[in-house]
Amino acid sequence: MNGVSSVSLHGKDMFNFEIRDSKDGKYYFALKARNNKIIGTSEIYNSKSSASDGIESVISCCGTNVIKFDE
Repeated sequence: MNGVSSVSLHGKDMFNFEIRDSKDGKYYFALKARNNKIIGTSEIYNSKSSASDGIESVISCCGTNVIKFDE
């Protein structure tokens, strides 16, 4: 639950995300905590714009303050 809370807290702020190059020349993003440690990474995207869209999706989801778990 601590990890979920950390992602929910830090995932609301665009400045906690960083788009990175993957080994195969594609892109992914990392979510960092205030202490600069990575607390999550994304799937691999074909373009930086797709990675940016993924970040916006995470920010949108974290802004709801509702956490749902699949059964």
